[in-house]
Amino acid sequence: MYKRLKFAVNDRVIVTKTPSEFGKFGWGIGPPIGAKGTVTGLNGTDIIVRFDPPYTGHNSGWDTRRFGFLLQEGAMKERKRRRKNDFYPTPKELTQALVHHSGWKSEHKLAFYEPCNGDGAISNILSTLGTITTADIDLIKDPMYILDARKEWPHYGNECYDWVVTNPPFNCAYEIVSNLLNHRDNILKGFALLLRLSFLEPTNERADFLRYCPPSDIIVLPRASFTGDGKTDSVTCAWMVWDWENMKYGKQTIRVYTKKDLKLLSEGKPLPSFTHGELKYGQLDKGQVRKEYNYSRDRDNPLP
Repeated sequence: MYKRLKFAVNDRVIVTKTPSEFGKFGWGIGPPIGAKGTVTGLNGTDIIVRFDPPYTGHNSGWDTRRFGFLLQEGAMKERKRRRKNDFYPTPKELTQALVHHSGWKSEHKLAFYEPCNGDGAISNILSTLGTITTADIDLIKDPMYILDARKEWPHYGNECYDWVVTNPPFNCAYEIVSNLLNHRDNILKGFALLLRLSFLEPTNERADFLRYCPPSDIIVLPRASFTGDGKTDSVTCAWMVWDWENMKYGKQTIRVYTKKDLKLLSEGKPLPSFTHGELKYGQLDKGQVRKEYNYSRDRDNPLP
């Protein structure tokens, strides 16, 4: 039985292999490898593909039931191209969650550095809390410094900042983290990066680093849209913070912000405080059983 791929109208496809069967069932020679097209119709187990010029004459009906392998081996969904320099502005409520967790105030007069400034989505918020230095690899974004965050530092390594905060391109996040650690003497308090949760996976590249230098704070966030159209990524993000003081004393914190929390922060309203009193559980089963447990951090008195 051949694997059937699911296509929908307006899906983009690209031919990655041209099987000989193209010429056996009245389809002519068939479009060459690399030809792109759009699914224009569905008819039972068939999909109709209209190919882009100059292959518009190769409109084809592919039987996904009998010739499913043609879809598996002959075409694949075309991957959406990521933006130049992986530029995806950070929604302000995500930065507000970091500020809330960290307790940063304007009276602290902190010095921040944003090495992947983009359109200033993060630095605009941090500038209200202290001084801000910005850098980016893109000239168009008009940063203070034109630098590659993977290997460079302002003023050739002479500048010092309290905090480095950024939303790095996901495809080179580890390189940026490594560069920050190489300049840790220039970072007085720590750094925070907005990363996919999958960054915590101990891959061959990151295994030793995560074992010996894991983030001290993980601020888990609900999925947010970085494209402005409401569409979200397949994996949620989290602020991963390397706080020198917390790391010194082996303190690690995981905090979760819900969509409701982010909405309250965006409206300037306080979040409900979590007290170490009663931890109430909602509906546990269809019988609407409700239980209330006394919460304790004491390992000798765990929850029942």
